[in-house]
Amino acid sequence: MGSQRILVGAMSLASVITLAGCGQGEKGAAEKAAPVDLAAVLDPKTGTGPWFICDATNAPAVIVVGRPGVSGDLTLVIRDKASEKSAVSHLTLGASKDEGGAKSWALSRDGAEVGSVHSMAATALSDGAAVTMPPISEMKIDDKTFACRWLPHTRLIGVTTRRTAFVTDETGTPTYRVYEFKDMATASKPSLEVGGGTQVADVFRFASGDMNYAVGDGGITTMQSGRVVSGEPFAAAKSSSPAQPAQ
Repeated sequence: MGSQRILVGAMSLASVITLAGCGQGEKGAAEKAAPVDLAAVLDPKTGTGPWFICDATNAPAVIVVGRPGVSGDLTLVIRDKASEKSAVSHLTLGASKDEGGAKSWALSRDGAEVGSVHSMAATALSDGAAVTMPPISEMKIDDKTFACRWLPHTRLIGVTTRRTAFVTDETGTPTYRVYEFKDMATASKPSLEVGGGTQVADVFRFASGDMNYAVGDGGITTMQSGRVVSGEPFAAAKSSSPAQPAQ
């Protein structure tokens, strides 16, 4: 995919963080079955793009976490799904700690610990090819705990003002899933799921009846019977290439 960016606010927050690029790669069957090297997959200081996007399943929030600088300073944005308001925090990421096969990082503000980031355990991620996004399972910030949605084989995660969209691709045929903000109480189930997709350049295309969807780094275009009915720019987006360890 082309660009990766963090945009916050009703339309944009490009002034907070702008990020770009990810590479491409192929893996053989033996590599796909190998255990995941969490140290490589989760290194927040390596690669390009945002570190991760946490679409909370237990709270009306999306958290976008940028990559830390040399001293560990990072920008973290919490967007309220109901009010569409965004809160920007400047925190410091601590060194990673092993937790029974998983990893965690402390988050501090002005020298005081105010939260943490937690990954899934390596034993839960035996298929290395499935880990195309950092497998973050939970975040704690101030007095709140956020459970993060994570889908294997994710090629794209994007957030608009109304929904979170995922494109996954396990077999070469992408699937499009949408989680509506208004359906936050049923966050475990997508409100829309369309398989049988194709990829043309940096855009994934899907069809269901007379409806067509085009999903790319910039946002979602929805068409009905050949006519555009909506265009939604992403307020936050991150993409990856297939069979490539998350960076």
